[in-house]
Amino acid sequence: MAALVALTGSALADGVASRNTVGYQTYSFATADDYMHNIGVTFKNLGSADGSYTITTNLFDTALQDGDALLIFNPAAYNYDYYTFYTDVDGNGTKAFGVMFGDLVSDDAIVYSITINKGDNVLFMPAGGNDAVVSGEVQASGTATVTFTPDDVNLGIIPIANPFPIETKMSDLTFLQDGDALLIFNPAAYNYDFYTYYSDIDGNGTSGFGIMWGDLVSEDSVVTDPNTVILAAGQGGLYMPGGDRTWTVTLNY
Repeated sequence: MAALVALTGSALADGVASRNTVGYQTYSFATADDYMHNIGVTFKNLGSADGSYTITTNLFDTALQDGDALLIFNPAAYNYDYYTFYTDVDGNGTKAFGVMFGDLVSDDAIVYSITINKGDNVLFMPAGGNDAVVSGEVQASGTATVTFTPDDVNLGIIPIANPFPIETKMSDLTFLQDGDALLIFNPAAYNYDFYTYYSDIDGNGTSGFGIMWGDLVSEDSVVTDPNTVILAAGQGGLYMPGGDRTWTVTLNY
């Protein structure tokens, strides 16, 4: 569960009014069985020139604890690189991440920082079940665009984050074309729910998603209701477009 609040200076605002508006988003577990925060990064870091976040001992605004884990998708491996945070990685009090790479071939490594950008998707498994908080510059009200370009580097698999401070419904995904796929991680299955978009899913011109559920047990589904929530506020996933796509978003705060 994610909640977003926008601030201008130090005062709470009813909405987002300028490019310099700072917002923060809190991710909390709804039940005792939850264990993973799905973080779609919708902010830019005001403290860096390119808006990226450098993760060392804090995940955004949350202090990391021993055993906390970050899963970041590695398209070359079609799997996650698994980062585990240690408060003493070498017996000398050094804080760092141990990394098991998603290709399961590269030797495990120790890294001291991770770079995360706006639009990235990070899965966070806090060892103690803690909340996570992300803050940064909120996209200004008005028209914004997000461009997705499949290439040899990302192998056609691109992180996607909900750019709205509200739920993104199927009707908001106006950029999708036939055969495009969205992969939304399903923690209960520890796998993806795989959404494939069709412009004519029933032979009557109705658009919608065919969904193969990550548990590989539930029967495949078809969703055609334009009000179906695909990405919750602050949530992310992976996008596999059939070509270049541009998502034009009108943000009205």
